[in-house]
Amino acid sequence: MKVKVQEGKTYFLCSCSLSDKYPFCNGAHKGSGKRPVRFKAEKDGMIEFLNNEEIVEA
Repeated sequence: MKVKVQEGKTYFLCSCSLSDKYPFCNGAHKGSGKRPVRFKAEKDGMIEFLNNEEIVEA
């Protein structure tokens, strides 16, 4: 899934697939043993969040 990001902003991406705000974390992982993926954008642009764990520039 592609996501627009802003330079300097920190994002928490869902790694459990339970979030109703996917690909962003909403805390639904609690009790699942999963943790969100923290990502700080170094520049404005698009990223792609793959397999609930890998982040690549899109």
